[in-house]
Amino acid sequence: MIFVRHRAGGRGRLGGEPHRGPSFSRRDSYWRRRAIDPALALVLLSRTICTALGVSTFTLLRSLGQLDLTIALSYVVLLTSVDARAMFYEGLRAYLRARRGSVAARALPAAMAGSTDCR
Repeated sequence: MIFVRHRAGGRGRLGGEPHRGPSFSRRDSYWRRRAIDPALALVLLSRTICTALGVSTFTLLRSLGQLDLTIALSYVVLLTSVDARAMFYEGLRAYLRARRGSVAARALPAAMAGSTDCR
């Protein structure tokens, strides 16, 4: 009712501003009873705005012909940051084990464990 501006049966007016719909009066009554969580409402509003910005950016990049490049670069940045973080923590753990002197011996795969052949 809000988006297509239909008149609600028995509640509509003949002219003036567009029909606001029953959801606004419901919102007002919830606000008066303090049944709306303002922090959650702010989160929902910010997510809606960010979604609209994302859609407009997507449309702009598609019209400029740069959408594929942007998606590819985004994947490179994402995967590089995840891999760099994993390598950092792995190196930090190895460094700390070496300082403690408790470097664990690496286990060989089962196929190579009994083999003395170095091919």
